[in-house]
Amino acid sequence: MFEIEVKQLATQVGFKITNLSSRGAVLQFNVNGHHKYVYIIPYEDIWEFTCPSFIKFDDSNDIPE
Repeated sequence: MFEIEVKQLATQVGFKITNLSSRGAVLQFNVNGHHKYVYIIPYEDIWEFTCPSFIKFDDSNDIPE
């Protein structure tokens, strides 16, 4: 069931599926020409979504506390 629902989700939002099994999925999308990934891990009725990101600052003093 997880795989079917992930395929439907990816189709609806236009993401590419790069990995899919009953243990999890990786979806790819593009932001400003760069590939980004969403990792999905199912825990019975709950799905965990993870999207690694980064923030760039020119000076380390600009990083909020």
